[in-house]
Amino acid sequence: MATLVLTTLLVGATAQDIYFVENSHIIPGNVNFWKFDGKNATKLGVLDTTGTRDFVSSATICGDLYIAAWDVYPSAFGIAVARISTGEHEINPTDYLIHAIACHPTLNNTVFAVGSQPGTKHAQFTLQLVDLAAGNDTVVGTFPTPKEEIFEGWDTIFQFSDDRSEIYAAFGKKNIVFPSNPTSSDLFVMDTASGQVKDSYTVNGQLEGGALYSVFDGLKRAVTVDTQHTPFKLSWADLKCGPKKKCTLHRTGDDTVEWTEGKPFAVCGDSLYAITKDLQSSAANPLYHSSISTGKTQEVIDLSKFIKAENEVGAIAVAC
Repeated sequence: MATLVLTTLLVGATAQDIYFVENSHIIPGNVNFWKFDGKNATKLGVLDTTGTRDFVSSATICGDLYIAAWDVYPSAFGIAVARISTGEHEINPTDYLIHAIACHPTLNNTVFAVGSQPGTKHAQFTLQLVDLAAGNDTVVGTFPTPKEEIFEGWDTIFQFSDDRSEIYAAFGKKNIVFPSNPTSSDLFVMDTASGQVKDSYTVNGQLEGGALYSVFDGLKRAVTVDTQHTPFKLSWADLKCGPKKKCTLHRTGDDTVEWTEGKPFAVCGDSLYAITKDLQSSAANPLYHSSISTGKTQEVIDLSKFIKAENEVGAIAVAC
């Protein structure tokens, strides 16, 4: 395994292990699997030698397993499973495009996944239980599809609670004046054991940062996105959900630097990690760390220091 060492001092360096995929922009090309420990980056293996698969969505760490969503959109999609200790991996196809993945809290070799089937008039999102050993999946529940809903293609709108007992889904709602620029959201809370939607809320962000980009454990904090700005403007916000099926937002700070183009955040407790889009350099892949509770954000490192300049980082996961 090749290890690259950064000798300069890192800004906001993390002691947590971060795992990510180096996506190839050349066909054929290697899709590499990496570990970054806050100082050194180590290539753990090669997940694909064709360069056709994109790993730009969700990933998670379950013990010694790194599990990530991949796609060759819109013709093929699936889940990759790599053993961290050896680099051995499997590429498994699925019938669904995967948007979010989380370890099952009690079952080994089993994950929760949020999936959809592209090509339908209105994508239907389901929570599934995926048995990695048997290679099969079971639909646990289905999210509602409101008429005014907009799915912007951002997988950040799906977020599991810390104990994986709930999955949050925050769909943007069409704006009457600007239909393609949502300023409010429908927020659903699904119980992962039963698949039942236990709560649903309307969240108006018109004056407090825009639609929901992501929400976090306990529905106390959120990141919002204002698409009427160029570039899009992200904000940290306090979230308060009441008994009348409505949530209010209070903007607490700017978070535009963590615009990820919809790539999911990696979350561990109060820590959030984001692979962001550098608007000044298409070759840059900066990694940021934030405190969810305070919104304090620091750049950790530009991961482009370790990968080929033309390639793209995705499928970030943190060992929690």
